[in-house]
Amino acid sequence: MQITLMAIAWQGQPSAARILQDIESIDRGIAAEAIDLREVRSRLDTCPPDVLLLEFDADRPSATWEILADASRLSLGTQSLLLCDDFSPAHVLEFIRHGASGCLLRACTPEFLAKAVRSVHAGDTWFGRSDLLEALRSQLGASPLHVPADESGDEQLTAREREILKLIGCAMSNKEIARRLQISTATVKTHLHNVYVKLNKSGRYKAFLSEELNPRMVSGNGI
Repeated sequence: MQITLMAIAWQGQPSAARILQDIESIDRGIAAEAIDLREVRSRLDTCPPDVLLLEFDADRPSATWEILADASRLSLGTQSLLLCDDFSPAHVLEFIRHGASGCLLRACTPEFLAKAVRSVHAGDTWFGRSDLLEALRSQLGASPLHVPADESGDEQLTAREREILKLIGCAMSNKEIARRLQISTATVKTHLHNVYVKLNKSGRYKAFLSEELNPRMVSGNGI
C-alpha cells in the first residue's frame, strides 16, 4: 500500500514539486503531489492524504495554524509535517499544540524527508529529541504554578491523560507510548488532544508542565 503525500505549493526554493519528485524517486512507496492552497480544504474533505507537507511561514503563522486546524477537523487520519527555514523551542511547542506531527529544516535531504514521512505515517512524531527536550525545558523554566490535585470540573485531567503526559516528558513517541500502554496510536492522539483542550481552556498548560515534567524526569531516559 502506498503512502499518499500531499504538499501545499509554495514560492520558495526548492519548490514543492521538486521536493516531491525527489521523494518519489527515493521511495517508490510514496505517491506525492503538490496542490494549490485554494484546493486544500476540498481535498482534505474529499480525498485526504496520509501525510500533509506544508511550509511554515514564520511571518504569518496564523495561516499555518488554520491549515492544521482544517486538517484535524476534516481528516483525522492525516498527519502533518512542517518545513521551516529555522525554528526555536517555542516554535516546537506551538507546532505540537496546533497538531503537527513533526517539523524539518527546508535544507534537509530528500532521503531524510522520506524517512520523516514514513515515520509520521506509522504513528510516530518527527521532532528531534534534543529540540523537543529543549522545548520542554524552556517551559520548565517558566514560573511554576501549583495545579490543585482535587480540582473538579471538565478541565480536570484523567489518570490516563496524566500518565501519557509523563511519558511525553520522557521524550517517548506516540507509537512508543501506545506500545507501553497497550493502546492504539489513535487513542494516544485522542488523549493528547483532550489534554491540550483542557489545559489551554483553563490556562493551566504551563502549570501542568511545571508540575509533571520535572527536569529529572525529562533527562532520566538517557538521551
